Amino acid sequence: MRHQVLNWERSGLPIHSFFETIFLKLDYVSFYMPVAKRCIFCSSQDNFESVEHIVPRSLGNLHYVLAKGTVCANCNNRFAHFENRVLSSHLFLQERKKHHLLRARNQVQSGELKAIDMQKFLLKMAYESFYKSKRKVWNHMEFTEILEFLLEGKNNPRFAVQPDSRNLTFKAIPGWVDRFRLSRNHLKLEYANVDERWYFRFQFGTLRSCIRIQ
Repeated sequence: MRHQVLNWERSGLPIHSFFETIFLKLDYVSFYMPVAKRCIFCSSQDNFESVEHIVPRSLGNLHYVLAKGTVCANCNNRFAHFENRVLSSHLFLQERKKHHLLRARNQVQSGELKAIDMQKFLLKMAYESFYKSKRKVWNHMEFTEILEFLLEGKNNPRFAVQPDSRNLTFKAIPGWVDRFRLSRNHLKLEYANVDERWYFRFQFGTLRSCIRIQ
């Protein structure tokens, strides 16, 4: 019997099963807690249709979400436009294929990855991930310029994607449960704070992008 348990441990099944049991319980608590229905982007109090995936579901994220009642359908649909353009870009399609997140039968026409789409893609994830996992920090940060950019298209030179972030020390944004789940799909969400300047870094496989958020 001992030999059989060790074989299971070597296969990873007992550990995953144990964690998944815990995760299901945590999901139940997080999904069924009362949520004040007010969109965190536009402050709308109606038209909520579904949970909000902080990292797009097509990148393998099933659980790192905001509860229904947090992001309205109008904002969700608005963000879907630039998210779809990013996810159908050549770089992301190649990485999705590499990690078996794109079925062969799915015919997706690749396009150019535009800087403004990538900026919005990163800023939306930063805003939502801080809201979910770093709420105390989120409450004290100033997001007016980010919201104006996402909702009204008011660009800001500060939001340029950083070419090199190796000199910054990053920490994970999600808690250990969500971090573990995201890592299984080669995903990371991190932040750095240097001299009151805040940076957000997103990684999917070999793709990694950093943007200043404050």
